[in-house]
Amino acid sequence: MRDETKFMLPDEAESQFTKIRRTRIVDEARRTIQDLYNDFNNVAQLTKYLKQVYDASKNIYQFQDELSRICQ
Repeated sequence: MRDETKFMLPDEAESQFTKIRRTRIVDEARRTIQDLYNDFNNVAQLTKYLKQVYDASKNIYQFQDELSRICQ
């Protein structure tokens, strides 16, 4: 959730909003968080977890390079 939109929600609604946001996550990311249903009280926790699991600091070329080194 973008920071400026977070202030539009009352604090008590953020947990429910987080559950709704989880339904919009698809594919592998959805399977990753499927068993962690009650572990996220807010979107920031959910986002932090997904960023830890899926390291977005690398681009496709870096991943291809890693994969080729592993295969060798």
